[in-house]
Amino acid sequence: MMHRSIIVAGFTALLCLAGGTAKAAEKPQDAPAGQASAASELAATLAGQAAKGDNVRAQHQLGALYLNGKGVSKDPKQAADWFRKAAERGDAQAQNDLGNLYAQGLGVEQDDRKAVGWFRKAAELGNVTAQYNLGFFYTQGRGVSQDHKQATRWFLKAAQQGDGDAQVNIGIKYLTGLGVKKDYRQALNWFRKAAEQGLASAQFNLAGMYEQGMGTAQDLVEAHKWFNIVSARGQASLVENRKHPVKEVTAAQLAEAQKRAEQWLENSKKDKSDDKAPQN
Repeated sequence: MMHRSIIVAGFTALLCLAGGTAKAAEKPQDAPAGQASAASELAATLAGQAAKGDNVRAQHQLGALYLNGKGVSKDPKQAADWFRKAAERGDAQAQNDLGNLYAQGLGVEQDDRKAVGWFRKAAELGNVTAQYNLGFFYTQGRGVSQDHKQATRWFLKAAQQGDGDAQVNIGIKYLTGLGVKKDYRQALNWFRKAAEQGLASAQFNLAGMYEQGMGTAQDLVEAHKWFNIVSARGQASLVENRKHPVKEVTAAQLAEAQKRAEQWLENSKKDKSDDKAPQN
């Protein structure tokens, strides 16, 4: 997924409208890496189940295999056909993914209005990815009239379900006052949630707010903690080139910030390792 970054004049933080394209729903079950025969067997099994017409999950998964070329030749048109079958029977993931194809013009003629229509169906069923996508399209004015209030509404629904990109964007809405009353504390809260999930744009935004004392008392240790985390993740130039940095930082504050950053990165690494550990 591509990311776009924009800068708001007078604010030191990066503001990222996450996602230059719509987001796809969760990936279907997949064969082990490198086992082409297993992938082909999976595709054949799903084709048989999907052809019966009553297995919506198989229809969606078969569409995903055609979209990604897993076990079958890559064919976006076939993907769109199978997504449509499942979407028309009310499968929210398929509705979102069909909307994504219309947004990109893959396997179908590009049509933002149709994309929005499918995103809306899925979003109303509670699909978090579709809720994010609908918020993004309202923000951009794609397929609908630009409407920041509607964008805020849908970003908030996705953010409340834990979507990190939506949390960044709802933070931006509160920071800028687009579609919602400006509220720095709310902006700080949503940036923090996304930052803890590891989104670099949120981490930089959060650092900037701590540095400038926006929505909270100025805290240069916390600011540099998050700047250090962003730098450690390969975005040092972003930190170095930020506007109006606060330079009255003591050596002791910088040392404490570095200590906190290292602890956060270590904990984050451990959490990811635990997530990958096999469950008994």
